[in-house]
Amino acid sequence: MKDYYSILGMPEGASEEEIKHAFRGLAMKYHPDRNLGNEEWAGEKFKDINEAYAVLGDGGKRREYDRMRRAGFVGAGYGPQYTAGRYYTQEQVFRDAFTNPYLFQEFVRMFQGAGLRFDEGFVDNMFFGG
Repeated sequence: MKDYYSILGMPEGASEEEIKHAFRGLAMKYHPDRNLGNEEWAGEKFKDINEAYAVLGDGGKRREYDRMRRAGFVGAGYGPQYTAGRYYTQEQVFRDAFTNPYLFQEFVRMFQGAGLRFDEGFVDNMFFGG
């Protein structure tokens, strides 16, 4: 999961108006038409900015994103991640994702929304050799 607050240069407690203002400024700065010679690079930045605003600019999506962020899924990379005063390895995050019923149901909902199967049988077969 990307850190949308960082992409927009905003703290987590930023107001809707601050988020909108940051988005507009960055969208203008990184629009590919304003970065001739660097259109590909600017296009990627522009996509990230739009993706961040699509989530943070929508109250419901922002609340869901903040919940996942607090659960430690933002900035997942290699090595331990620091969240809420603790370090989590990728293995711990992965294990917790399948043992926490709330998160498992969220995965089911997200995958079903995309038309993909994600149920206990699928998870068992795909990840645990069942």
